[in-house]
Amino acid sequence: MRDVETASEKLARAKNNEEYFVPISRLSDFETRGVIPSIYRLQALATIYRLNASYILSLYGVNFDLLPTRIDVSAADSRGKGAHLKRDEQGSKQDRGGPPVTGCYLLDLILPRKHRESLIGDIEEDYRTKILPRYGRTAASVWFWKQVIVEIVPGLYLRIITSFLRRHLGV
Repeated sequence: MRDVETASEKLARAKNNEEYFVPISRLSDFETRGVIPSIYRLQALATIYRLNASYILSLYGVNFDLLPTRIDVSAADSRGKGAHLKRDEQGSKQDRGGPPVTGCYLLDLILPRKHRESLIGDIEEDYRTKILPRYGRTAASVWFWKQVIVEIVPGLYLRIITSFLRRHLGV
């Protein structure tokens, strides 16, 4: 797992995109909790394992041979925007089904820059695609804040230790 993490870190640096980075914790989530990787992480795993990305997608039940070649867009409004985009125009991130903005802000402030975007993205993705539709807004918010706390405590600890080492040992 460390080799995959290291390889994905090199790939992320080469592509100048942190989305390709696959930390060990996320690999474990893929294997044990059924978390679905983002498209970037899927491509990173395909590259690292030297597999075709469509093969990895097929493990999640996505078969491009079965996808329709035409998509019915009759549900779009007169401006060509679908209902989901109309809903996005109506309000804040909170109203659109996104996680609490305050929690995202705290994560953004405290998490190490190296892993910040991917961790916040993973939490937001799980919130929107798995937790919110299944359990509703209240339970999803509780779940989200639990995730924030789980990520913030080690992040704060790391910052405190780093600050201490820099101040007192010049590291």
